[in-house]
Amino acid sequence: MALSIIIVGSGPAGLAVAERIAHKAPQARIDLIDNLPVPFGLARYGLAPDRVLDKKTTAIFARALAAKSVAFWGNVALGREFDLADLRTLYDAVVVATGAGVDRQLNVPGDRLSGVWGAGAFMRWLNGDPETPSPPPLARVRNVIVVGQGSVALEIARLLARSSKELAKADLDPEVADALAAMPLKSIHVVGRNDLLASRFRPGDVADLKKLARAQAVIDPEALTHAEALADTLDRDRKTLLRAFNALAAAPRDEARLPIRFHFYLRPLRFDGAAGVERVLFTRPDRLGQNLALRGELVIAAIGLERTAAYDRLLDDRGLIAPGLYAAGWAKRGPAGSIAEIVADARQVADRVLKEAGTAPSTRPGRAGLARLLETRGAGAVSLAGWQRIDAAEKAAAAKPRPRRRLRVLNALLTTAAGPERLL
Repeated sequence: MALSIIIVGSGPAGLAVAERIAHKAPQARIDLIDNLPVPFGLARYGLAPDRVLDKKTTAIFARALAAKSVAFWGNVALGREFDLADLRTLYDAVVVATGAGVDRQLNVPGDRLSGVWGAGAFMRWLNGDPETPSPPPLARVRNVIVVGQGSVALEIARLLARSSKELAKADLDPEVADALAAMPLKSIHVVGRNDLLASRFRPGDVADLKKLARAQAVIDPEALTHAEALADTLDRDRKTLLRAFNALAAAPRDEARLPIRFHFYLRPLRFDGAAGVERVLFTRPDRLGQNLALRGELVIAAIGLERTAAYDRLLDDRGLIAPGLYAAGWAKRGPAGSIAEIVADARQVADRVLKEAGTAPSTRPGRAGLARLLETRGAGAVSLAGWQRIDAAEKAAAAKPRPRRRLRVLNALLTTAAGPERLL
């Protein structure tokens, strides 16, 4: 029998592993499984809806799903229909590519108030994840506070600052776009714990803020002055970031435009509010007693995600959990890195799997064993054909210029996916 490999998770890492193995070992049989009825993971549910993946990356994903040696099994979950021990018995190699965990908490008083969200959960709601509940009504939100100094914080601030005309072009369901556009916003605050030069914003994303139709970035002058004093000591990347911020600060201030105010070297001290969050009290570690209170009816903490158990169990830094068991993507490297970096890293894991799996004929049942296991446990798995029916239905329901109108309820996804074919 041919080498059998199963990949747990069909996001960017899982798809990259599948594509690489299918290309280098076309005789292998590769199974992609996901707890949701749809593939793509982070690429579908975790990116800002006004961003578009580059064509090279989407081509990798398309090749993975189109490969004859690859089968997709959606709506089946590790820990529900099977565990790792089951999969290791059935397959020559198992690759865990389940992504990162839940949002990190700020862990300050009041951070469980209604209206305080993690960036990951907020992105998933925006993108129609059927497992993510809706946020509190946005119609009361006049001020938004985004806590974080990375690319996700900036993406959220940029998206919330877009006009209704700009949102009409984003990959958003009309109801979500309308809810965002109807927010009576007066200000957006982006708050970082460190100084401006410690920000992980991409300079190009900072420069893109100048293109927003209704909003304008407002930079803390003190933060710029401090950064300028260090300009001669900076590397090229930091100098590029500083130039991008200086260009924003040099633009004439238009009081009629929605301000995106950048604050640095502030740490959250306390969240206040009755029915929901109303303000956040921040402190400066270098100026004890000089606190700053910012009003905010929606607070989004973009401070990263928790590590997964697979990441904590790695035996080395190249993705090995145990013989025949590997981790890829954020399950391997922790919740950091762009999709391009995730894909590149996952391909290295795929190369290692092939090298260590050997060329001897397989004695494992692989796909046939998985089908029998799922049948005995009553799993309603969704095939690639089922995903294709979902894909076609979402595209058909969209009004131009939007690419699709996503099915946001699990039962609707499963009903649309249903078809006559068997998975084996």
